[in-house]
Amino acid sequence: MIPQVSIFGKFLVPETRSMRIPVKLEASFRSGVSSRPLLHEVPVEEECEPLLATNSMGLFVSTRRSVSRGVARFGFFELPLSEEPSLFPSFYMSLHEYSAVNNWKNRFSNLSDAFKFLGSNSLEPSYLLLPPSRIASILGKEYNEEEVNGLLLHQGYITTLDGARIVPADLHDEGAILTSTPSMVGMYTRVRDYMGVLILRASTSIAIIDEVL
Repeated sequence: MIPQVSIFGKFLVPETRSMRIPVKLEASFRSGVSSRPLLHEVPVEEECEPLLATNSMGLFVSTRRSVSRGVARFGFFELPLSEEPSLFPSFYMSLHEYSAVNNWKNRFSNLSDAFKFLGSNSLEPSYLLLPPSRIASILGKEYNEEEVNGLLLHQGYITTLDGARIVPADLHDEGAILTSTPSMVGMYTRVRDYMGVLILRASTSIAIIDEVL
């Protein structure tokens, strides 16, 4: 079993909040005994668009920065840390679908072109999310479950490939995701069993690989 460490909290800037929230965020929380987080808004520069955000159903949707206020919102949904891996297939498919619909140029059929794409946008590779079944073939080395767990606990990733840290993620089919540095990619916020995500520069900070070659 892979340790209960958030993979989203690796390739995104992590933020953990308690239910005792700052006054400026009180409007984003439902009042009452069974309080739960609803929305979070953060300052976002115009250059960070296009944006993708989670909603209260755990779906990734397109969102816009408020021009007058200079902020963007994302929603929280219930998903305990132990269940986070179940979100990766829909995350991958959402990235792929928005890329296709908007004719973004961040979809590739091999890793080499994905790395070149980030470089062409003056971005450094940071994390490579691979299906566990493809790690051995890509790295040329077998890792058993105990080794993977130990490496994730000790250093937060398995090994590196061309500067990108390799982490396992149950993605769609044989696909993979290559990300730039967390501050360029977005934010991950967790409040107990609730999480929310805001993806920045969705068309350039993330490269989507259809089939890992």
